[in-house]
Amino acid sequence: MPPILDHLLAALPAPLHRLALRHGFVVRRWWFKILKPRLSGVRMVILDAAGQTLLVKHTYGPQAWMVPGGHMRRAEDPIAAARREAQEELSIALADPQLVEVFTETVRGAQVTVHVVVARATAIPRADSREIAATGWYPADALPPDASPLLARQLPRWIAAWRAA
Repeated sequence: MPPILDHLLAALPAPLHRLALRHGFVVRRWWFKILKPRLSGVRMVILDAAGQTLLVKHTYGPQAWMVPGGHMRRAEDPIAAARREAQEELSIALADPQLVEVFTETVRGAQVTVHVVVARATAIPRADSREIAATGWYPADALPPDASPLLARQLPRWIAAWRAA
Protein backbone atom coordinates (compact mmCIF):
# COMPACT_ATOMS: atom_id res chain seq x y z
CA MET A 1 0.00 0.00 0.00
CA PRO A 2 1.42 3.45 -0.86
CA PRO A 3 2.56 5.45 2.20
CA ILE A 4 0.00 8.18 1.46
CA LEU A 5 -2.82 5.62 1.65
CA ASP A 6 -1.38 4.35 4.95
CA HIS A 7 -1.55 7.90 6.32
CA LEU A 8 -5.09 8.46 5.07
CA LEU A 9 -6.31 5.23 6.67
CA ALA A 10 -4.53 6.07 9.92
CA ALA A 11 -6.42 9.37 10.04
CA LEU A 12 -9.78 7.58 10.07
CA PRO A 13 -11.47 6.74 13.37
CA ALA A 14 -10.79 3.08 14.28
CA PRO A 15 -14.29 1.77 13.36
CA LEU A 16 -14.09 3.34 9.87
CA HIS A 17 -10.53 2.09 9.47
CA ARG A 18 -11.63 -1.49 10.25
CA LEU A 19 -14.54 -1.16 7.79
CA ALA A 20 -12.17 0.08 5.07
CA LEU A 21 -9.81 -2.84 5.75
CA ARG A 22 -12.63 -5.40 5.52
CA HIS A 23 -13.84 -3.99 2.19
CA GLY A 24 -10.28 -3.59 0.96
CA PHE A 25 -9.61 -7.24 1.75
CA VAL A 26 -12.50 -8.29 -0.53
CA VAL A 27 -11.34 -5.96 -3.32
CA ARG A 28 -7.75 -7.21 -2.95
CA ARG A 29 -8.90 -10.82 -3.37
CA TRP A 30 -10.44 -9.95 -6.78
CA TRP A 31 -7.45 -7.79 -7.73
CA PHE A 32 -5.11 -10.73 -7.02
CA LYS A 33 -7.23 -13.12 -9.11
CA ILE A 34 -7.45 -10.79 -12.10
CA LEU A 35 -4.08 -9.00 -12.21
CA LYS A 36 -1.87 -11.66 -10.57
CA PRO A 37 0.57 -9.08 -9.15
CA ARG A 38 4.04 -9.73 -7.72
CA LEU A 39 4.25 -8.49 -4.13
CA SER A 40 6.62 -8.59 -1.16
CA GLY A 41 5.65 -9.06 2.46
CA VAL A 42 7.12 -9.71 5.87
CA ARG A 43 6.09 -12.21 8.54
CA MET A 44 7.33 -11.61 12.06
CA VAL A 45 8.01 -14.32 14.58
CA ILE A 46 8.17 -12.27 17.78
CA LEU A 47 9.33 -14.04 20.93
CA ASP A 48 8.99 -13.05 24.60
CA ALA A 49 11.57 -13.68 27.35
CA ALA A 50 10.11 -17.16 27.97
CA GLY A 51 10.43 -18.12 24.29
CA GLN A 52 6.71 -17.95 23.55
CA THR A 53 5.56 -16.70 20.14
CA LEU A 54 3.26 -13.74 19.61
CA LEU A 55 0.20 -14.58 17.52
CA VAL A 56 -2.45 -12.13 16.35
CA LYS A 57 -6.00 -12.13 15.06
CA HIS A 58 -6.80 -9.53 12.43
CA THR A 59 -9.92 -7.39 12.22
CA TYR A 60 -10.33 -8.52 8.58
CA GLY A 61 -9.74 -11.68 6.57
CA PRO A 62 -9.44 -15.15 8.09
CA GLN A 63 -10.10 -15.15 11.83
CA ALA A 64 -7.31 -17.58 12.67
CA TRP A 65 -4.32 -16.98 14.92
CA MET A 66 -1.23 -16.14 12.86
CA VAL A 67 2.13 -14.45 13.18
CA PRO A 68 1.96 -10.70 12.57
CA GLY A 69 3.15 -9.30 9.29
CA GLY A 70 2.37 -6.98 6.46
CA HIS A 71 3.38 -5.56 3.14
CA MET A 72 6.80 -4.31 2.22
CA ARG A 73 7.13 -1.00 0.45
CA ARG A 74 9.02 -0.83 -2.83
CA ALA A 75 12.76 -1.32 -2.14
CA GLU A 76 12.15 -1.56 1.62
CA ASP A 77 14.54 -3.74 3.61
CA PRO A 78 12.79 -6.72 5.30
CA ILE A 79 14.15 -5.80 8.75
CA ALA A 80 12.96 -2.19 8.30
CA ALA A 81 9.55 -3.46 7.18
CA ALA A 82 9.30 -5.73 10.23
CA ARG A 83 10.24 -2.86 12.56
CA ARG A 84 7.68 -0.57 10.90
CA GLU A 85 4.88 -3.13 11.02
CA ALA A 86 5.63 -4.03 14.68
CA GLN A 87 5.47 -0.36 15.64
CA GLU A 88 2.34 0.42 13.60
CA GLU A 89 0.27 -2.62 14.55
CA LEU A 90 1.60 -3.58 17.99
CA SER A 91 3.32 -0.45 19.40
CA ILE A 92 6.55 -2.35 20.07
CA ALA A 93 10.15 -2.23 18.92
CA LEU A 94 11.99 -5.38 17.92
CA ALA A 95 15.28 -6.54 19.46
CA ASP A 96 17.79 -8.70 17.59
CA PRO A 97 15.77 -9.04 14.37
CA GLN A 98 17.13 -11.56 11.88
CA LEU A 99 15.94 -12.49 8.41
CA VAL A 100 15.73 -16.30 8.57
CA GLU A 101 13.93 -17.29 5.37
CA VAL A 102 12.66 -15.95 2.07
CA PHE A 103 10.18 -17.90 -0.02
CA THR A 104 7.50 -17.30 -2.63
CA GLU A 105 3.91 -18.39 -2.29
CA THR A 106 0.82 -17.91 -4.41
CA VAL A 107 -2.01 -16.09 -2.65
CA ARG A 108 -5.23 -16.04 -4.68
CA GLY A 109 -3.22 -15.67 -7.90
CA ALA A 110 -0.65 -13.14 -6.64
CA GLN A 111 3.01 -14.17 -6.35
CA VAL A 112 4.12 -13.02 -2.88
CA THR A 113 7.75 -13.07 -1.82
CA VAL A 114 7.62 -13.61 1.94
CA HIS A 115 10.48 -12.49 4.20
CA VAL A 116 10.42 -14.17 7.62
CA VAL A 117 11.99 -12.07 10.39
CA VAL A 118 12.44 -13.46 13.91
CA ALA A 119 13.03 -11.06 16.83
CA ARG A 120 12.42 -10.50 20.52
CA ALA A 121 9.71 -8.16 21.79
CA THR A 122 10.96 -5.17 23.77
CA ALA A 123 7.62 -4.51 25.47
CA ILE A 124 4.14 -5.91 25.86
CA PRO A 125 2.37 -5.56 22.51
CA ARG A 126 -0.88 -3.62 22.26
CA ALA A 127 -3.30 -4.52 19.49
CA ASP A 128 -3.94 -1.36 17.49
CA SER A 129 -7.69 -2.26 17.22
CA ARG A 130 -7.54 -1.16 13.59
CA GLU A 131 -5.74 -4.09 11.94
CA ILE A 132 -5.11 -6.27 14.98
CA ALA A 133 -8.08 -7.40 17.07
CA ALA A 134 -6.25 -9.58 19.61
CA THR A 135 -2.80 -10.78 20.61
CA GLY A 136 -1.66 -13.84 22.52
CA TRP A 137 1.56 -15.61 23.51
CA TYR A 138 1.90 -19.32 22.72
CA PRO A 139 4.66 -21.91 22.97
CA ALA A 140 5.73 -23.05 19.49
CA ASP A 141 4.69 -26.61 20.34
CA ALA A 142 1.25 -25.65 21.74
CA LEU A 143 -0.40 -23.32 19.24
CA PRO A 144 -4.16 -22.67 19.47
CA PRO A 145 -6.42 -25.05 17.49
CA ASP A 146 -7.34 -22.40 14.92
CA ALA A 147 -3.69 -21.65 14.03
CA SER A 148 -2.52 -22.91 10.66
CA PRO A 149 -1.06 -26.45 10.61
CA LEU A 150 1.56 -25.06 8.21
CA LEU A 151 2.58 -22.49 10.86
CA ALA A 152 2.98 -25.29 13.41
CA ARG A 153 5.46 -27.00 11.05
CA GLN A 154 7.38 -23.85 10.07
CA LEU A 155 7.63 -22.09 13.44
CA PRO A 156 10.19 -24.41 15.12
CA ARG A 157 12.44 -24.18 12.05
CA TRP A 158 12.31 -20.37 11.99
CA ILE A 159 13.04 -20.07 15.71
CA ALA A 160 15.94 -22.54 15.45
CA ALA A 161 17.44 -20.55 12.54
CA TRP A 162 17.21 -17.34 14.60
CA ARG A 163 18.88 -18.94 17.62
CA ALA A 164 21.65 -20.34 15.41
CA ALA A 165 22.37 -16.90 13.90
